[in-house]
Amino acid sequence: MPNQPSLRALADRCRVEDGARFRLRHVDPDDTAHIESAEEAAKGLAEGLDALRELQQKLYAQDCWALLAMFQGIDAAGKDSTIAHVMSGVNPQGCQVWSFKQPSQEDLDHDFLWRTTRCLPERGRIGIWNRSYYEEVLVVRVHPELLAAEHLPKPLLTKHIWRERFEDIVAHERYLTRNGVAVVKFLLHISKKEQRRRFLARLQQRDKNWKFAPGDIAERGHWGEYQRAFDEMVRATSTEHAPWYVVPADHKWFARLVVAAALVETLRGLGVDYPKLEPRSSARSEMMHAMFTGASLQVTLAVPSVVASVEFYRKVLGFDFQGYWDPATRRALQEWTSATSPWYAEVRAGESRIGLRPGGGVIAGVELSLTVNDLGAFFEQVRRAGGNPSAPEQQAWGAKLFTVTDLNGVRWSFMEGTKR
Repeated sequence: MPNQPSLRALADRCRVEDGARFRLRHVDPDDTAHIESAEEAAKGLAEGLDALRELQQKLYAQDCWALLAMFQGIDAAGKDSTIAHVMSGVNPQGCQVWSFKQPSQEDLDHDFLWRTTRCLPERGRIGIWNRSYYEEVLVVRVHPELLAAEHLPKPLLTKHIWRERFEDIVAHERYLTRNGVAVVKFLLHISKKEQRRRFLARLQQRDKNWKFAPGDIAERGHWGEYQRAFDEMVRATSTEHAPWYVVPADHKWFARLVVAAALVETLRGLGVDYPKLEPRSSARSEMMHAMFTGASLQVTLAVPSVVASVEFYRKVLGFDFQGYWDPATRRALQEWTSATSPWYAEVRAGESRIGLRPGGGVIAGVELSLTVNDLGAFFEQVRRAGGNPSAPEQQAWGAKLFTVTDLNGVRWSFMEGTKR
């Protein structure tokens, strides 16, 4: 990739640092940053998508930040295809996509931020908005008659309404950032000539006919008004905490590369990473060693609800309960007060084997013997389910004692036996 700019350089090239000095007319929609072909850009995009995939996994695992990416642009600017291509390699479980079209009556009966606020991404996820509340300072500004449908009080319909909406948006985005939602915004900027070419393609290609609407031609007649609205929107709302990226989009392959680069650099700037175990005493190192060498464990516990705890481990570890495990026995388990009940249940998991029998002197005391081939895998499954394994404590007779507190608040004591 000779002379191809880095992902950071591409992102910086399109990032609006100072909204007050921005002018849309200075952005060439045909610009490609000296990248000469779609094939050359595809190599950079592959690099960006690989980085984005890894960063999304870290974002999801860390579960602290959310990322909100908004896409704006005139009709046929390429919002749908850009979202589809850039997000193609991202795990869909960690991504939420919303497309905001004409507002419903319910939307119009609320403030202009209401319908989008309901669709904010959760922590650990990426939210993609195809159009957004910025439509309220774009299409509504170009067609001010639409304000009548919002039923705003007449004293509020002044010449300052657009400046006031800009102020509200900036305050809203500052609030989101302060609450762990990183905001990044993309304006896909195309020329009028390129829009015409894409409209004709929609008419001439059968698989694109559905994208064309008669209203597109009417809106094209407002080209100049939309360009002025885009220009003022960026100047008024591009901030350090929620920047605009004005992306030359006459070449879709270049627009996709820039968007991927900006998303990657934004996530890198958040410092997302996989959670790390807290460093503790050397005892933790000993436990980690034991976890991955395989061990035979003896377990003794006395708990208020055998059913709750055993069910927890059954669901987490996939154990298949056999023996006298029926509704009547389940009820009896909750009522035992001594060791007189003749009950025995066996649990198998591969080569692992667990035996349960009632203890004595407590509501539901149980003595449990457990043998596992991979202690590390066992503790990892418990940890994923919310269990909290402790560091081992060296006992006077030489054994190591572990404890695990499960989701029910039950404390399990594990004593390491003979290594297998």
